[in-house]
Amino acid sequence: MDARAPRPGSSFSFGSGGYGGGMHRSADYEADKLERERQLKEREKQLGGARPNLIPDRDRAKANELELERERQAIFEERRMREQGEKERQARLARERERQQQIQRERDQARMHEAEQKPDVRRPYGSVEAKPFQPPRQSSAAYGDIYQPRPAPSSAAPPAAEPKYTRHIEVLNPGSQPQPYPSEPPAAKAPPPVAAAAPAPPPAPTPQPAPAPPARERQAAATQPPYQYNPKPDTREYTYTPRDNKRPRMDTAVEEAAPSNRRATATRKRAKKEEPKEEKKDLSALTVAVKKWPEVKSQPVQDYLKTIRDLRHVVSRVVYGGNEWSLARTRFTQPDYEGGLVIVRMSGACLGSRWKVRGEPGWEEASPTGGEGAEVGLEWGPKGKAREERRIWGTDVYTDDSDLGLVLIHAGWIRWGGPETRSDSDLINITVRVVPSLIRYYATERNGVITRGWGNGHDGGSIVVEDVERVKVSYSVA
Repeated sequence: MDARAPRPGSSFSFGSGGYGGGMHRSADYEADKLERERQLKEREKQLGGARPNLIPDRDRAKANELELERERQAIFEERRMREQGEKERQARLARERERQQQIQRERDQARMHEAEQKPDVRRPYGSVEAKPFQPPRQSSAAYGDIYQPRPAPSSAAPPAAEPKYTRHIEVLNPGSQPQPYPSEPPAAKAPPPVAAAAPAPPPAPTPQPAPAPPARERQAAATQPPYQYNPKPDTREYTYTPRDNKRPRMDTAVEEAAPSNRRATATRKRAKKEEPKEEKKDLSALTVAVKKWPEVKSQPVQDYLKTIRDLRHVVSRVVYGGNEWSLARTRFTQPDYEGGLVIVRMSGACLGSRWKVRGEPGWEEASPTGGEGAEVGLEWGPKGKAREERRIWGTDVYTDDSDLGLVLIHAGWIRWGGPETRSDSDLINITVRVVPSLIRYYATERNGVITRGWGNGHDGGSIVVEDVERVKVSYSVA
């Protein structure tokens, strides 16, 4: 039977004893412990004396508890030693304070004892101690000559103590007499000092009479009358004026300065009229920033056209498609058609009313913005959508996706206004040259149209308007 197996009736199993078998727990535990120790000894013999680490969990827990208890005891002992050291330090400080106080008390007692040994002359209550009386030095007749040697005192009579005269200032009880201390009798008054024999005074000098003034001065003083003060009477009459009738000094000063102020004002007005009037300068031009447009050169395009053999080659003829139409919508701006011509036909109804082609009669009177009854067609007017959105890129050489109507206005081929010399129903043929795309397209302002610039490389072609021709339309009635 295994010794670690629970016995019947023990606390580790119900067995026959049930819950009542717990009374045999201590005896069973001791038997199990002895059995475990015996097995450990046998195992040590087998291993050659080396004790294996076969301590059960219960013993290991107990060992851990003992270790924790030892740590707690060490912490408690350290705390107790620290508290005991603090108490000893406080006790040393208290003893030092007590020793210092004892030394101070001894010093005070010694000082008091020394003061008691000295003679103390009491003075009346409320009096103030003063210096001994000293006779005045103005005259030595009454008190003798202080510079004469005094006779030596008699050896029979002891020298009297120098009296101390005091002054009394009564503050609390006015009118009352100073009283001595009750414990001691008042000090005895010393006899006054014996004055030395006064020497004989020197003889008094005889007064000399004052010299008499000259006779002339005596005669003038006798004849001159005494001075008498005679004030002059004030003959002016003073008239009292009430305050209400008095005028302020400021009003008087203003009235006195009014004539001179009027003369000065008249002089300034006359001088202002005589000054030449300066012409008013228009400063609005100084507040509006003038934009400098770059100088556009078409030399690269001209050099390219010199390399083309046939400059009259027409690639295609197309019809203008209206708003938002451009040559980029056709296939004739591709690199295969570069150098060729494209003829674009546009109806006069798209251009508006009273339009003129460059070189026609009335061109100088016409305007690129219309007016005076002339109407700009489609959306090319000053408030048109195409002009506001600026659907045009470049100068002289434009991108193929630019609005063709804005290109005609910016390049100076179409205007509106002037006399009515031609029909508005005519057609125009626009000759457009297809050229390669440029690296950079410059923006400028011409004829009221502001173009856009482009410098990131255009993926299409470029166009140049070379000619615009009016085509007369005649209607025949069958």
